[in-house]
Amino acid sequence: MFNIGFPELMVILILALIVFGPAKLPELGRSLGKGLTEFRRTTDSLKKQMDEAMEPVREIKDSVEDVTKPIQEVKQAVSNPVGYVADQAKEAVTDAATGATKSQTDEAKKGG
Repeated sequence: MFNIGFPELMVILILALIVFGPAKLPELGRSLGKGLTEFRRTTDSLKKQMDEAMEPVREIKDSVEDVTKPIQEVKQAVSNPVGYVADQAKEAVTDAATGATKSQTDEAKKGG
């Protein structure tokens, strides 16, 4: 976050000790720790609220993608019919090979 190394941290601590004194330093550290914890808690809460608010948007986006997918396929088929048929044939061959492999595996399990 801040990319502070050990030497820089020591300088900061020595300066804080000089400025605030040894009596106030532990109190200052506690206050700083509580403040950072509260800040982290608040940002986590805000992030959670933003995620919850975005969920309906994600659902709408998924619905739109589901509706537009067939339209994109038709557009591809019309603009490049040879490529579309080739893609469909490739899918069919892959599905058939996967199905054949699965049926062979099932038969081997039954036979063994």
